[in-house]
Amino acid sequence: MKSFRTELAKPKLTLVYSLPENKVELAEAALAAGADAIKVHISVHHHASGTHFGSLEDERGVLTDILKLAGEKCVGIVPGGGRVIQPEEIYPLKEMGFTFVSFYAHHCSPEILSIPGIEKMVAPDYTYSNFELQNWAKWGVDVIETSIIDPNGYGEPLNLRDLGQYSALTQFGLPLLVPTQRKLTPTDLPSLIKAGVQGVMLGAVVTGKGPENVYKTITEFRQAIDRNEDYL
Repeated sequence: MKSFRTELAKPKLTLVYSLPENKVELAEAALAAGADAIKVHISVHHHASGTHFGSLEDERGVLTDILKLAGEKCVGIVPGGGRVIQPEEIYPLKEMGFTFVSFYAHHCSPEILSIPGIEKMVAPDYTYSNFELQNWAKWGVDVIETSIIDPNGYGEPLNLRDLGQYSALTQFGLPLLVPTQRKLTPTDLPSLIKAGVQGVMLGAVVTGKGPENVYKTITEFRQAIDRNEDYL
């Protein structure tokens, strides 16, 4: 069975693309450029991209096409936002073949962590204190998405304080995936690796929304990751 946590455990930094819209051409561009995994959304308004995603039934056709396109690559999904997601919403996603679900902790029903066969990537936001995460591994969280940047700072350059906050999350013993709330560049990758990060997830802040720019940007990050193996 595919495992996102296993993907993140590989020696090389994992490169993930978060689609700003559920479009096959965006997934195709990302995978062709060397993304190791992709993430899609349903039933949520995505702040960084300004996109509203429809329900599972609205998006099912294109999501099925994206899953087929991805093949053996991991595909995750955000099942909603702005409310607590319930376990019954996860089972259809598991049946479709998604590798992992992704949400903020305050949108995750605790029962979801007990559902077998689909991994859980859970995020704190910028208001959380680290002590709130101390039992996440024990409770069944598989990956921490470090969505800890105040929305007012989206799109600004990475800074040293960010690195310190990411590094502090390594104490919980879970893989860390950094989303591009900051406008990361390939030159930031060695610093993120030194901070203990296992993966980066590129989104609209860095890639824009067009397939050509998605391909170009992910290719640049892919090449930088492959060059920076000495940092691992």
